[in-house]
Amino acid sequence: MAIFTGSMILWSAWRYQDAFVCLQVLEVVRDRHNISSWMHLPAQSGNSEVLERMRRGYTREAYLDLVAHIRETIPDVALTSDFIAGFCGETEEQFLDTLSLFDEVPYSMAFLFVYSMREVRGHLRAKLNQIVTNLKFVLRVMKFG
Repeated sequence: MAIFTGSMILWSAWRYQDAFVCLQVLEVVRDRHNISSWMHLPAQSGNSEVLERMRRGYTREAYLDLVAHIRETIPDVALTSDFIAGFCGETEEQFLDTLSLFDEVPYSMAFLFVYSMREVRGHLRAKLNQIVTNLKFVLRVMKFG
């Protein structure tokens, strides 16, 4: 989605599917001084199995190919992303795959979220899940350090 702010056009977010939009859009962003070269491209996870369970519709490899394509077309692009830690069944190895994206993609900024279940039954279960989730998130975020 694009936002017009007077003399500058900003992209508020690119869905993965939008980013393959076409080379022409990327070329316009590259060639026009009034279009921001900042793009928000949510990764969510750096592990293809987790992405499949999240039903994201892309793999880690496809995401990295897309990033390479964007950087090739717009070398000075500023990329930001979203990440979810602790998705159901995520292993330590799968989480480390997500961390490794930070080595491969020089993000300008990232938004980090802890996964939260949409449907929780019972007050006690919700409290316990939240405590465990918060601890897991803090430990994982410390690894970004």
